[in-house]
Amino acid sequence: MDKFYLQNVLVDPNRNQICHGENCELIEPKAMSLLCVLAKHPNQVLSQETLIESIWQNRVFSPSALQRLVALLRKAFKDDPKNARFIRTHAKRGYSLEVVPEYLEEPTTEANTQQNKLIALLLMSALVLLLVSTVIFQLFPKLNNSILEISKTAPLTYSAYRESRGQLSFDAKKLLFMQQKNGEYKLVLKEIESEQSHILLSQTKPITFSWLNNSKIVSAYNKPESKALELKGFTIENNKVISEEQLPLPKDTRSIDQIHSTTNGITYFILTQGPANNTRVSLATFSATSNQVKILALLANDTLYHSLAASKNALFLTATQSQTIQQLFRFDLKSQTLSLLKDNLASIYHLVWHEKSQQLLFFDTLKAEGYAIDGDSLNHTQEIPSGLKPIKLHTEMPLTQAMLREDKLVATLFSQNIDIFSNAPHSFELNSKYEDYLASVSSDGQLMTFVSHKQGRPMLYLQQNDHHSIIFENKENAGFISRAIWSADNQMLAFAANGRAYIYDIGTQELKHLQSEFPLVRIDHWQQNPSQLVATTRQTNKSVILNTNTFESFSFEQQGIVIYKDTLQQIVWRDNHLENLARSKKWALEHSEIVHAFSVGSHILVHLRLENKNQLISLSPELQVNRKITLPAEAEFVSSAYFESSNDKLIYFYSHWLHEDADVVLSTISK
Repeated sequence: MDKFYLQNVLVDPNRNQICHGENCELIEPKAMSLLCVLAKHPNQVLSQETLIESIWQNRVFSPSALQRLVALLRKAFKDDPKNARFIRTHAKRGYSLEVVPEYLEEPTTEANTQQNKLIALLLMSALVLLLVSTVIFQLFPKLNNSILEISKTAPLTYSAYRESRGQLSFDAKKLLFMQQKNGEYKLVLKEIESEQSHILLSQTKPITFSWLNNSKIVSAYNKPESKALELKGFTIENNKVISEEQLPLPKDTRSIDQIHSTTNGITYFILTQGPANNTRVSLATFSATSNQVKILALLANDTLYHSLAASKNALFLTATQSQTIQQLFRFDLKSQTLSLLKDNLASIYHLVWHEKSQQLLFFDTLKAEGYAIDGDSLNHTQEIPSGLKPIKLHTEMPLTQAMLREDKLVATLFSQNIDIFSNAPHSFELNSKYEDYLASVSSDGQLMTFVSHKQGRPMLYLQQNDHHSIIFENKENAGFISRAIWSADNQMLAFAANGRAYIYDIGTQELKHLQSEFPLVRIDHWQQNPSQLVATTRQTNKSVILNTNTFESFSFEQQGIVIYKDTLQQIVWRDNHLENLARSKKWALEHSEIVHAFSVGSHILVHLRLENKNQLISLSPELQVNRKITLPAEAEFVSSAYFESSNDKLIYFYSHWLHEDADVVLSTISK
């Protein structure tokens, strides 16, 4: 069918595209088929039966399948169903297209003849160019340094629920993904060419899984009755689980993450063992042939591992150490050695190994950027070269949880609206259409800073008397801005961005940066001495003291994040516990996760997550519990607090995901 316009929107049926100006969206083929049927009969009501028969031809589909396609078209047209401009619903009758298509004129026969001649000429020229290029490539192979390109994403999942962690089968005909729905996590199987999905597993915790072959999957499964963790193999036939077997695991296994299976029947994953206060994290492997789990290497405990990729000779991992430092590791499969390649990555990256080009691909989880590095460079150097090759992405959203089958790239697109709320609704409540987070309030409760993505990149704002002003606009780099830390007199604040520390004076509105020999990732604590700041560097286990008067700095070895420091004691947040170094005392709550820890004066505040519940704990510097507060269920990240002077009430601020959606998408890689 020829291209046509609906008002000012271009529809290209041959490419399954709907374009608003230069922004084109790829839609599902059956959605385009529905649109073409409606376009042939504009301003006519077509019954559901007629439309279903036209699209699915003698196959039985429920009205909900048709309704889903209509919803996809309305989303692509940015059409409001309550005030439809394009597709109108007629209750109990069907649907109609309310706009008459304007078809683009086809070229005349003479024009076609000329066009064919031109095409023939171009083909001959291209052939000659190809021959010349081949000779040059043979003579000078090192000149071949083409940039990888990721095509525009096509959706594989469409529902209003969150769908993520897509995994293509080895023949790329089936898709596994996790769907989050009403507090439950479901493992769903979908055939790529089918509209239907099939639920394989369901539990109350996120599911980690991978294909073992085209008919068998491996998954970390929590037993409903005991919640004990098991590693299971499930055999699939006709989109159903027909058998299952329990695979061996160490008895004290607490969690399994980042499962990655290869074509030779080997599965790799991150294994956590032991109690919460004494965990052991390992890189492990499972062989389908021997049916045994083997520990390959011990990993650092205070590290969160984001991604795992495998080449024929090595494994690659990205991680965040001590909540701040972004790292890249390589495990050599031949020598069985683990090495740190880089400990100052600019962002959190998800990794993919591209076998055809022998390159490791890095996808930024915070912005729509990707990079590639040659595998030989990773095999023969201990440090990544500074010049990573950019990947050309045709998306405005970050690609996360990426995986490859040949040249087919499956990834997750997250969309979210984050806003700031408080237990005192009148206090600085922010509810904008932008992403607002990392609130930091002064100790008197009069001023607040926050980070917002108002212009597509993080910027630091100051809010005072319902007025917003920009403190820091990150023009050099769209990277991370740390939470601001207030001085005791609330006249200055400090934060880190682009590896630097910045000081902002409230009275003069002057912004200065402090020198440090080490790149910084965050400001941890403003000491009682008003001229001294404690900050974490990008170098593992190293912190610095910054002097705001002399602008000097000196470093010291420190494991963990300093959240409180005075002349007598120092409190650090390390792994999943707090530690008073002066008194050699630790504090942790079993079966809980420390989401964030910070200090307000001499009070230590800890945001804890226990199962699906949240608590805010107030501790003394001696790590004695003073009070416990039950947080709202929607509180994702408590970032700041202050005490009201009149009644000593704790007012806290948290980030709340008002809207969060995720879809699994498909792209292709080409040079």
